[in-house]
Parts: sequence; structure tokens; C-alpha cells
Amino acid sequence: MNSSQLHSRSASQIKWVLPFLFLLTLLPLIFAQESVHLTYNLREAETGKSITNMTVQIKETNLKTDKVLSITEYLATNTADVYLAPGEYRIEFIIDDIDTPGKDYYYSESIQVTDDKENTVYAFPVASLRGTVVDKLNNIVNGAEIKLDCDKDYVARVNITTDKYGSFNTPIVPTGNCIIIAVYKDFHDQQEVAFNHGDFESIDLALNTQTNSSFALF
Repeated sequence: MNSSQLHSRSASQIKWVLPFLFLLTLLPLIFAQESVHLTYNLREAETGKSITNMTVQIKETNLKTDKVLSITEYLATNTADVYLAPGEYRIEFIIDDIDTPGKDYYYSESIQVTDDKENTVYAFPVASLRGTVVDKLNNIVNGAEIKLDCDKDYVARVNITTDKYGSFNTPIVPTGNCIIIAVYKDFHDQQEVAFNHGDFESIDLALNTQTNSSFALF
């Protein structure tokens, strides 16, 4: 191959590479324009104090697609940064102090994301719960329905069922008194539990009571 041919091939390669390099330089700008920056300053709902030096799980649910993105990070300060494409979301903060056995704070909001903004939000104190369900013969019950009837309602009710080991777990329970109810087929059991901030309570439910027509699972 002579020098003329080498020059021609090099020129051809440069013509192909240059648009690619140009696109690479544009990508950060494109994504920066599409991404909205939300800044959250986290405070305790009851005292107004800043929430610092804790692990925070941020769950971002796209309300149009139901796609959920979960990010966990340690925050030395009370500021959490969230980057989202424009749209409608439910954003949840599950905040954990590693010095307590259970989760510690919870905040949730539905928001239309359009422009960068900064918010101060107040997270409520929570605890955590786990338990097992057995039948009257002490056999584990898979698929029992679990419901929580709590004095406070700042944590949304979710569908909970026991797994193949008869176990259930809910990391976020409002502080105060809750009635924990387990139902499977024609039997149920319930316990009242007092939850303190940061606790992790464990309970056992035995389906010894037959459910009649007057029983309502709210």
C-alpha cells in the first residue's frame, strides 16, 4: 500500500470517527437537559430537627409506567438529591439509623416533576414488624393475608401475605398502637402491638378463631 492509499484510508477513518466523537460530547448535555434535579432537606416531623448520619432508601415510582427505581445511600447531612426525567412520580424516603433495630423515619409524596426545585420535608417516626402465622395444629400457613389497623395513618396500607415459611415482614409501621390481623380461609387471629420509634417487633399469630359473617377485614 502506497502513501496515497494510506492517506485516503486515514481520511476516511477520521470522517467516520468525528461524528461519533461529536455525539459523545453532546450526550451529557442531552441528559442534563432531560433530567430534573430535586433537592430534599429532611427533618423530623415531631421536632423539626435535621435528620443526619443515617442510611436513606429512596424509592421512585413512575405513576405512568409503574416502574420503580430504588437507591440506598448514606447521608451525613440532611440533604438528599434526586434526579428524574419529567413526569409524575411517587417518591418515598425510608430512613434508617443503624443504631436502632428497625427503620426510623418515613416520608412519601406524589409529585409532578417539571423543574429543578428544593423542598424541606418532614419525615414521620416509624418502626418495623415481622411475624409468623400458624394454624391450630401449629403448621405454618403460606398465603395468609396480613392487615394492620393503626392509630396513625401516615404509612399507606399495603398488601402483605405470608411466604412459604409462614413468615411476613413489613419494614415500615407507624409508631403507636396497631392491631395486626391474619386471615386464611375461615380462620383468623389478631394481636395489638405498641410500636416505639425505631423498634423491630416480632409476633406469632395462630389461626384458632373461626371467622363468621360479622368479621370484617376493614
